[in-house]
Amino acid sequence: CQQVDHSATLVRITDQLGDSPFRVVHRCFARSFGVVVLWVIRRHSAASLDFSAMC
Repeated sequence: CQQVDHSATLVRITDQLGDSPFRVVHRCFARSFGVVVLWVIRRHSAASLDFSAMC
């Protein structure tokens, strides 16, 4: 049995759709990073409010 590498076909399909695989991964990573940053900011601001309420 001969194994066929389909990675070139997948890259060609994604290029035809207008997004390279690297761009798709970068976009997903950027969105995830933004969500984490917003979560940290909210958590930090909530902790600051709790601390100021104690004083």
